[in-house]
Amino acid sequence: MQDKVNIDTGEVVTQDEYIEMMLHEYEAADKLYRDAREHMNRARMVLFDYMDSEGTNGIPSETYHVRRKSSYDYTKNKAGFLPLMDILNASDLSKVYIPPTKKDGKWNAQQIKVLADIYPKVGEVLERVREAKVTLEFSRREDGK
Repeated sequence: MQDKVNIDTGEVVTQDEYIEMMLHEYEAADKLYRDAREHMNRARMVLFDYMDSEGTNGIPSETYHVRRKSSYDYTKNKAGFLPLMDILNASDLSKVYIPPTKKDGKWNAQQIKVLADIYPKVGEVLERVREAKVTLEFSRREDGK
C-alpha cells in the first residue's frame, strides 16, 4: 500500500487523516468556486444593467468583445413537443423526432422550425415550448491591449 502524504507538510498521514485532508481541500475549492461564480454573476448583471441604460446589446471596447446574445432553449420542456405527434405526418415526424431507446426520445428543433411554414400549429407549439435564454459573450480581443 502506498503511503498517504499531507499535501501541505509532506509528512506521512493515516488513511483517516488523508481522507479528512482531501475532504477539507474539496470544501475549500468548492467555496472558492461558489464565490467566484457569485462574483461573476454580479459582474454580468452590472454589464447587463449598463447595456440596458445605454439601450444597446454591447459595450464598445478596444480590449474586450462584450455582447448580449439572446436565443431560445427548446430542451427543457420536451413534453411540450408531444402535440407534434398528432400534427405531423409520419414522414415529417421521422425528420424531427428520434424515438426513445434506453433514454428519452429527442426532438430536432431546427427541423421543427422548418416545418412551421408547412404546419401552422407547429409554430404555436414552438412558442409554448421555447424559453428565452440570454447569455453574455465576453472575451479579450486578439489585438486588444
